[in-house]
Amino acid sequence: MNWMLVAWLLLAAPLPSLSGLIERQANRQLGVSGQVVRVKRVFWPSGRPWSCDPRRVKIFFTPREDFSGRSSVRVHQGHRQRWLTVEFERLVRTAVASRRLQRGAVLGPGDVELRRVPLARLGGREPLQPQQLWGRRLRRSLSSGAVLRPDCLERPLLVRRGDRVRLRVRMTGLLVEVAAEALASGRAGDRIPVKNLESGKRVQGRLQEGPVVTVELPSREAGGGP
Repeated sequence: MNWMLVAWLLLAAPLPSLSGLIERQANRQLGVSGQVVRVKRVFWPSGRPWSCDPRRVKIFFTPREDFSGRSSVRVHQGHRQRWLTVEFERLVRTAVASRRLQRGAVLGPGDVELRRVPLARLGGREPLQPQQLWGRRLRRSLSSGAVLRPDCLERPLLVRRGDRVRLRVRMTGLLVEVAAEALASGRAGDRIPVKNLESGKRVQGRLQEGPVVTVELPSREAGGGP
């Protein structure tokens, strides 16, 4: 036998299985950056895999297939057509706890790593990168491998007591903005007291990015000013 032919036979990659072909085509069709599709299980009608030539197989998915959970897949081989039930799973790379972490821990590089996990574990939220979490404090304890989500983290302080903020007062048909001092620390969305640095008057408002504290005054109070 020709030695070149022997070497080629030894090095040639095996033909992919039908489930492998389905998975490969599903990933081409998904086309979502950072996500991959995995075939978890193929439910064979006869209870065992079909014998087929993967080189002659054509695979068709249902319209608007999202490759999450069980779905029907149409398989063509020559003049034969068959249907399979396939269980898909979408995976995404996101930040997870690299070890068990206690409530109140401040996250650092050794606490978080990037790992591919089922998309369903994100609960509809966007995946996070480890660098986004460094310096953030945990609201609850997490086991090793747990997915890091925004609801696991304390919101960062936006202002501290004594910081300068902008006090924005909305009245009917009028908007007034003045310098103020925060009288308490707070996070975005908190209600905090502030002192108007011009009048010395104290009011409470909603803290927003900026930082800005917004106060909504009904028209009957407009005459008093902030």
